[in-house]
Amino acid sequence: MSPPPVIPTKPSGVLTFAAIVILVIAIALTAWVTSSTSASASHRAAAAAVALFLVAAVGLVIHVGLLWYQSSLSPGLASRAAAATDSAANVRFRRQGLKAAFVGADGRVSTSKSQVFVWTTFLIAGFTYLLILARSYPGGTLFTSAVTTNWRPEYLVLIGLPVAAATIAAGAVKGSNNGVGPVSAKDAELVAANAVQASPVAQPSGTTLSAAAVKTLGTSTRLYSRDQVPEDVNGLLTGLAELVTNDDGTLAWPDLQYVAFTVITLISFCAQLIANPLSGLPPVPAALLTLMGVSSAGYVANKVVAVQGTVPGS
Repeated sequence: MSPPPVIPTKPSGVLTFAAIVILVIAIALTAWVTSSTSASASHRAAAAAVALFLVAAVGLVIHVGLLWYQSSLSPGLASRAAAATDSAANVRFRRQGLKAAFVGADGRVSTSKSQVFVWTTFLIAGFTYLLILARSYPGGTLFTSAVTTNWRPEYLVLIGLPVAAATIAAGAVKGSNNGVGPVSAKDAELVAANAVQASPVAQPSGTTLSAAAVKTLGTSTRLYSRDQVPEDVNGLLTGLAELVTNDDGTLAWPDLQYVAFTVITLISFCAQLIANPLSGLPPVPAALLTLMGVSSAGYVANKVVAVQGTVPGS
């Protein structure tokens, strides 16, 4: 029985309306918070919450806009019904709209891409927070000083580390198997058995390997295979679990360390920024910066070693 067709999916009218309403509410809350000149702890906390809410609302609107745009492309994105019965359709479904910013090509939430997404979001929210508090500290320009006299160069490292890790990890995966890229576990077994040297082998991306590539892979001592996320695998908890697990669902210690130290650094960032906005973006403790660097290096090293593959059939 053939899987249902992959059909374009436009955002529902309810989602579009909800995105507009949420954005209007966020703008109204921003106007309300900025109208106050209080510099109390409660007002700073409210301003931080509104800044994050505003960034999330804008992100939701961008997500809906991307869905409308992508639904006009051919072939279209996967519908939820198709995603429940077809793995390739589910990958496209999980990468719709803004979700592609943190979901990898195999349909799983990418630890490295999520780091880039989270830090970009929180830095934008941090600058928005400083803008919202402009009237609360009339003696200085919080945003201007944050990007000039109070600029912290360590943020170039903080934002650069995830980008570098994501780039190296993606390059390692795409360059695996002598530059051919990953193949499915089933195709890896066929290649290892030299059963299909005369015909192309389908990759998870939908492209095919040439006969020459199949022959090259068949003579390789190690082969890297990676299956797409199975059909009907979705949900917030599933995505969070994928941040710290391997493709087979087992715990990945390098990923867990990377995520854990990122969460701790984010908590420190938020707490310091809310408590003392006059200093602009808060300084990042050297210990946390070092742990972030070590954990990201460990993550990349683990990814590079993993894509060396395993002996087929072992």
